[in-house]
Amino acid sequence: MMHTLFHLPTKIVFGAGCSTDLARHIKPKRLLVVASGAMRRLGVVDRLVGALGADELAVFAEVEPNPSFATVDRAARLARELHPDHVLGIGGGSPLDVAKVVACLAENGGSVAEYAAGKRAFGDTRPVLVAIPTTAGTGSEVSPFAALTDAQRHGKSLLKAERLRPDLALVDSKLTRTTPPAVTAATGLDALCHAMEAFWSLNAQPLTDLCALRAIESIFKNLPQAWADGQDDAARDMMAEASLMAGIAFGQTMTNVCHALSYALTTRHGLEHGFACAITLPAVVRRLGAAVPERFAPLLRTLDASSPDELADRLTGLLEKLNAPTHLAKLGVDTAAAEAVCDVALAAPNLRLAPGKLKREDLLQILLENN
Repeated sequence: MMHTLFHLPTKIVFGAGCSTDLARHIKPKRLLVVASGAMRRLGVVDRLVGALGADELAVFAEVEPNPSFATVDRAARLARELHPDHVLGIGGGSPLDVAKVVACLAENGGSVAEYAAGKRAFGDTRPVLVAIPTTAGTGSEVSPFAALTDAQRHGKSLLKAERLRPDLALVDSKLTRTTPPAVTAATGLDALCHAMEAFWSLNAQPLTDLCALRAIESIFKNLPQAWADGQDDAARDMMAEASLMAGIAFGQTMTNVCHALSYALTTRHGLEHGFACAITLPAVVRRLGAAVPERFAPLLRTLDASSPDELADRLTGLLEKLNAPTHLAKLGVDTAAAEAVCDVALAAPNLRLAPGKLKREDLLQILLENN
């Protein structure tokens, strides 16, 4: 019998409004908050940290989408000055990823590039790390990964370490109510890719299958409504749960082909991360469904689809309903550009976790199928 490992050290507090109880869970003396500028302007940061009563407080609210190494290094310098006992990340995947890395760098020297290159290793100690997501999509609050942008290489760098898993996650769907429709679509589709890639991953196991299938089914049912009406409490609640479940699943398995293909689509063609992952999802389902049909059988049953082709068509319909991009040619990705996207994907370590032993010609066909 094959042995599997399921490791989830993060304490999860889940439910609408749970973030208002933050002070019940932590008592920081020196607190560093990492957030986006939007979270500070909207008053979310002040509202969440106001009741904590920290003796010393520093806020780094300069996190951009697809955060750069330079941003992380600036935040790490602030952390080293403060020596926080708690680091709190508030926002979407970008602020949470920065907070996770900064917490690990708080008591260590060097630049993030050195850690990404394997020249340095994260230490065994770090401040208490707390994550509060404000979007339903990334699952960063429970994963051991952080995706950063290396401006010098014009590419994505995926850091993986168990120390990157937060100690505490508060998943409050109320914080997603004001998410704009386009962001709701992109983050929701990112969660869908997390769950589907986790399900067919070579690292999949029974526990991750349970989380992944529940997330997939829920996203199909609830994402269109959450996108159409951001104030629909039930849809927002279910999307928060689905994102969390998808994060738990891919936090054990890693992502694979859709994410590997997305990196260059984001860094070189400016496609938002969730859309960059989802735009290839229908073509990936067609190819993998034909290559490993036995693996797709539970997925097809869950979604009441008769074949991988039918599921791919439904995915295309979902993308169209959400006004998500569906044709790479419209984004300027011609055959030559697709070849460059393949180069980046083939170098990504997570690609090998996709079933079917995908080669360059397979990736190229996936990219060009929807041109």
